[in-house]
Amino acid sequence: YHDIVEVHPADEVMQKCRCTSPHLGGIAPDRLEQVQATLDETLDDYIEHNMHPSRAKMTQATADSYKSLIRLHCARWRSRDLADITFADLASLHKRLGDKPYTANHVVKLIRALFKHRGLDMRIPKGFFYKEEKRENAIADLKDFGERIAKVDWTAKRAVWLLGAYTGIRRRSLTNLEWSAVDLDEGTIHLDRMKNGLARTLPLSKPAIAVLKEMMGLHPKYVFPRRDNGGPIIEV
Repeated sequence: YHDIVEVHPADEVMQKCRCTSPHLGGIAPDRLEQVQATLDETLDDYIEHNMHPSRAKMTQATADSYKSLIRLHCARWRSRDLADITFADLASLHKRLGDKPYTANHVVKLIRALFKHRGLDMRIPKGFFYKEEKRENAIADLKDFGERIAKVDWTAKRAVWLLGAYTGIRRRSLTNLEWSAVDLDEGTIHLDRMKNGLARTLPLSKPAIAVLKEMMGLHPKYVFPRRDNGGPIIEV
């Protein structure tokens, strides 16, 4: 991740956020029954709701990445009632993950979505989220790219970068790539849904196949697993 542009300490952000109670947005008495659920229970319900066939707003890979975020960064909160998670908790978590701006922002935005799912209003003040440097889609300097790749000591992360360079596949599609979509004998990758919403099977070059073979055996489902092999890679 690139250097953090802005850091907002929890106490400063708390002053900016005008909540009606210690909880995000406050909890109206007639909504108490709606929020009597743990963080894990709310996440499961949120995923089930969005993966329902009538909506199809979320893929299984996205659901798995959400579960991984909560498991990795909110382990102590998973059995807590959602209503007991305060804004101070979130601000502290966001600050603790400050060396990974994208992850810090993504976790807080996910929890905000869970609050909304339960009928609560999470009021995040302007300027709270870290600024994320825009990612470049093209490799402007091959020599520089090669030097950066050589410095990456994490096999899965290095492989994601290389396969992206060889195939042009979007980062999100690569991080959630499953072995069921890869056919090394035929030399292809099948994407169920591209940016335009259509499915496509892409041919692989010999260097791309070599990258994929390097990942074999690391995880039974995901091509590029996290360091703990608990799910798909998140931080690239």
